[in-house]
Amino acid sequence: MEELEPLLNDGHLLSRDYIIRLYQLSTEIGIGKYNLEWLTGYMKDELEALLDSLGHQDEVLSKLYKKYVGISVDDIAVHESILSLINSYSNKFGFKVDINEFLKKGSKAYPEEYKDKIPDFLGNEDEDFKETDNDAKNISKKN
Repeated sequence: MEELEPLLNDGHLLSRDYIIRLYQLSTEIGIGKYNLEWLTGYMKDELEALLDSLGHQDEVLSKLYKKYVGISVDDIAVHESILSLINSYSNKFGFKVDINEFLKKGSKAYPEEYKDKIPDFLGNEDEDFKETDNDAKNISKKN
């Protein structure tokens, strides 16, 4: 898997460029109301997937997420289900998980940065952190 990591990162960056260019074209050319509904749903799904990997530290993607989904990273950070999940991570890891740092870095980069503090968790990180990603997506669906 480590051999494929650079390719995955390149893929995320290409997707990022594609989403930004799609947004630019939709504002330059304009888009009809029927296509706008499709574009909004598509952008929401793509941005959620990218921000799960890249984190909200990417300000351009974070602003596009706010535009298309109507939720900022601050809105996600104060939601009750996310707070309780981050608290459970803090208990599991044995150190306080900073929710803002977690959301900024994303569910992929955060455990990698703290892998020396959570070595027994690394085998299950994908399954456990998907729960945070799913909670963030559920918050966006409610709005």
